Formats: sequence, structure tokens, C-alpha cells
Amino acid sequence: MFDHIRTKARPVRWFRAVHDPTVVPKHALIGSLACQNKLPTLDNLIRRGLYLANQCGLCEKANEDVKHLFFTCAYSAQVWTQVGNWSAPLPLPRLLDWYMHYNKGKARGKNLRRVSLVTAIYMIWKERNARIFKDVKTSPQSLSIKLKYAIANRMYYCDKGRMDKKVAC
Repeated sequence: MFDHIRTKARPVRWFRAVHDPTVVPKHALIGSLACQNKLPTLDNLIRRGLYLANQCGLCEKANEDVKHLFFTCAYSAQVWTQVGNWSAPLPLPRLLDWYMHYNKGKARGKNLRRVSLVTAIYMIWKERNARIFKDVKTSPQSLSIKLKYAIANRMYYCDKGRMDKKVAC
């Protein structure tokens, strides 16, 4: 019945990558909001009528929007470089295009890249919020280590068929 009353939208390329069984659900939510440019970044809050100074919460140098926060920010670039050397080495601007085009299937390497991408977006967002709301700063190197641990932990549970259990991240 729901299929008859809902509005059918065109499928988006990123949906299956973000909402994959190997991805932690809360990471998928943040990844989905980032792909839709619906995260409450400073530029989105200003667009909604809030009067705020638009300065990136990570590098404190540029205006904060989704593209800057996750891909062109100096802090994020350091995290992506360290994680990329471990999982999917690519230039940052082409990461999402590459990911959507070449990362189809269920092979372990593809699952690893899928989990890595969405977990990195989640953890960068979490770091941004910790800096803004708690005044707690983590170095890109420390965040990369935490990120690699979270990815390895998730892949371990996926390999063991225990995805239904909570995974500490």
C-alpha cells in the first residue's frame, strides 16, 4: 500500500553505498545527510536564517559547507590521506565519483572501502561537533587511528557474521 501512495523519486547513485548492511546505521545516517547536503553545517544554518559567523569548525580558515568540511578542509585532507593510504588511495576531489562508479559488489575489499568512506565522514562530523560544542580537539593523526580501529572492528564483526551486535566506534 505504501508504494501506491508515496512519491517515487529518481534513485540516487550513492544510496546503496551509504545504506549497506556492512555500514553502521548511525554512520549511514550522517553519510546520507552529507550526500544530500542536509547536515547542519554553518552555511546551511545561515541559509535557514540563523546569524552566525561562517568559519570551519576544523581548520577555522574557510567557510563551512559539506564540500569543504569533508574534502577540502586541511584537517579532513590529512585524515583522508592517512586513511586513503590504508584503504582507497585517490585524490580527494574524485573520491566520491570513483566510489560510486567502481565500488559495486560484495567482495571484502569493496566492503572495506564502503565502510571506510562512510565511517570517515561520520568521524569527521563527530570531530567537528566535539570542537564546537565541547571544545575538545583531536589531532588528524589520532582521529585516523580511531577511524582505522573503528573500520577494522566493523569488518571483524562483518566477517564473523555478527553485524546485528553493536560495534563500539
